[in-house]
Amino acid sequence: MVAMASLLLASAPVHSETASSPGRIADFGINLAPVADYSTEFPFVDLMKTSRRWIPQREGEWDTKETLPLDENGYVKSLEPDQWAVTLMANEAGRIVPEGVYTFLYEGEGEVVWEGLARLVEEGEGRDLVEISQGDARYVKMTIKSINPENPLRNMKLIRPDHEQTYQEKPFGPEFLETWKHAGTFRFMDWMRTNTATENKVWNDRAKIENARYTTGAGVPIEVMVALCNETKANGWFCVPHLADDEYIRNMATMIRDRLDPGLVAIFEFSNEVWNNQFSQSKWADQKGMEMDLASRPWEAGWAFYAREVQRMADIVDEVFAEAPERRKRVVSTQAVNAHLIKKILQGADLATRVDMLAIAPYVTLNVPVEGREGRPGADEVAGWSMDELMTHVREECLPKSYAAIDAHAEVASQNGFELVAYEGGQHLSALLAAKDNEKLVDLLNQANRDPRMGEIYTLYLDHWTSAGGRLHCLFTSVQRFTRHGAWGLLEDYLQERSTAPKFEATRKWAESRAAAAP
Repeated sequence: MVAMASLLLASAPVHSETASSPGRIADFGINLAPVADYSTEFPFVDLMKTSRRWIPQREGEWDTKETLPLDENGYVKSLEPDQWAVTLMANEAGRIVPEGVYTFLYEGEGEVVWEGLARLVEEGEGRDLVEISQGDARYVKMTIKSINPENPLRNMKLIRPDHEQTYQEKPFGPEFLETWKHAGTFRFMDWMRTNTATENKVWNDRAKIENARYTTGAGVPIEVMVALCNETKANGWFCVPHLADDEYIRNMATMIRDRLDPGLVAIFEFSNEVWNNQFSQSKWADQKGMEMDLASRPWEAGWAFYAREVQRMADIVDEVFAEAPERRKRVVSTQAVNAHLIKKILQGADLATRVDMLAIAPYVTLNVPVEGREGRPGADEVAGWSMDELMTHVREECLPKSYAAIDAHAEVASQNGFELVAYEGGQHLSALLAAKDNEKLVDLLNQANRDPRMGEIYTLYLDHWTSAGGRLHCLFTSVQRFTRHGAWGLLEDYLQERSTAPKFEATRKWAESRAAAAP
């Protein structure tokens, strides 16, 4: 095995003269989609990094729910008799998986079987060759049939063709880099599993390079995210875990400061949507705020506590970046549709000199419930609309509400000397709860995201954002297939013909216009 080193683990960044390379557009940001076995983006040349958690199996049982003994990096240490462990990659991506002969690197002893889209073509000592072909099979399936517990299988990597010699220095897929070559900022909220990594309290809890995969635990290591920024000369937007102690925040900020290209900017946000009670961080903040008697109602106590946590984060970041404050930005986030909320948050702590950016998510929203009520159509009604009727509603009813949210927060930002930025944004056509079971509705909403008129709506939306004084806008999200849970991806898969992706094309053209307008 080649020793891990080089760009990915280098302590000193490669210096650039400017904050972004030619072609990078400062106001154009993108939220990178979650790293998952079902991803259609393929961001890494090591396919193992996007593999599913180990699935314990026995004869006739897909998932026995047994607890497999794992080492500190997430590799299986031993198996019981008649037990095996399975992981999946390229799940439901049989027609777009990068093809060719992959190199499977590993240490230890055991029996590995490849199925689905993959077949073993050559077996060696710590290095096998596995051919992956596009086809009707649902996934790449790797089964560990046996393990020598004295020398267990570990340090597994499944490297794309022609990348074996460079995967450590250049871990990112070439198509991934090409797709987002104009983005001036990457927001890593989903890469950091911000809404689901609930054990990320102390520095040792962080994601590590040696981890078997980036789909579990704390997600993608900070080193990898910084390496992406350095490789592409794009700024990085990092979400501090809500449970992180002071040492964690200080070490996180220090690592980013020391590794990030000095010509780039690190943006620090405390968690994500702490006001949103569908997330555990919101319930946690409410509880903490009530324990501290910050307000009589839980949600207001949570807002006040969030403000204090933003202040705590900002103070630590300022200490770390004391000698180069221009290299960091500090964020306070709020709910775009609730102009009252940011005023309450700003009352909860002294943020006037501790925050650079006011971040909102000014979506063009049509959330469809099962049952409608006055002024809000229900699932059956919307499902009966033509595409013309739906697009007219989005343009005439939903878009103006987004404009109003942008304008209201532009005023607050101006009053407080903050930059107005968008942590997320774009369309938000979504079936709510049981309305997701209405297949006709879901299909209509998803097809709307493929309609050329959606591109026109994005153009109007982004133009208004610019005219209102909005700066960095991180669209949500990069590459993700459309499902009953929403059509979030600007692209549905990394191979999609760009002319069939109106959201992507409209965003690209807006970004290019911003670059042309820059002094």
